[in-house]
Amino acid sequence: MDTEQSAKVNQLNEAYNTFVNCPNSPNYNQLQELLIRYRSAYQPNQANDERIPLEMLQLNVCTYRALKHKQINSIQDLLSYSQEDLAQLPGMTEDCLHEIVNVLEKQLDLTLSHQEN
Repeated sequence: MDTEQSAKVNQLNEAYNTFVNCPNSPNYNQLQELLIRYRSAYQPNQANDERIPLEMLQLNVCTYRALKHKQINSIQDLLSYSQEDLAQLPGMTEDCLHEIVNVLEKQLDLTLSHQEN
């Protein structure tokens, strides 16, 4: 695990520990599941078999279909594409791309690269 991933895991662990103490927040169960699955996917020395499904991001139908058409089924799959790569997908509008970028940043503190793969 590189330094950037390690820092993200540490941030996520901190957010998770704060979050579990607030069970009255909306969407508590869904967010808790996402945080647990994300943490386990990036823990060092563990199998990375458990992939976070794309559905956990709750994207709109247009965005979801464009990604699924390219067989992007998980957040890990999504992160392997740059913004430029995604913009070239059939059905991927500018609004769809903005939604992906915003959801990744707000929900997971992740960003897509800007270089084509």
